[in-house]
Amino acid sequence: MLELPLTLIIASRMFGHGMQSREWLSAAAMTAGLGGLLFLLSPTAGRNGHVHWYGWLLGIGLNLILVGALVAFGRRDSVRGSGGAYRAALLGIAGGSAFGLTAALMK
Repeated sequence: MLELPLTLIIASRMFGHGMQSREWLSAAAMTAGLGGLLFLLSPTAGRNGHVHWYGWLLGIGLNLILVGALVAFGRRDSVRGSGGAYRAALLGIAGGSAFGLTAALMK
């Protein structure tokens, strides 16, 4: 849960840019939101049931299609929106989806 604020702090030090109050508040809000979500949902250990191979294949395939589409849209020259911010959002969502798939496969 602390990886986002720690990543921002380390990156700001490495690249020589201080974090402004906007970045601090955003990181604190996201960390508090994630903590609140975990507290309210109170996750517990799952069941040890077997997932069929086609369930894995469907989930992995849909995730890879989503990531590929987001990367393709993010790399296009004529994207709508505010240019760089829109592209960054698309590529960020693609990266987060890929990391989510990695986490699901490792657990």
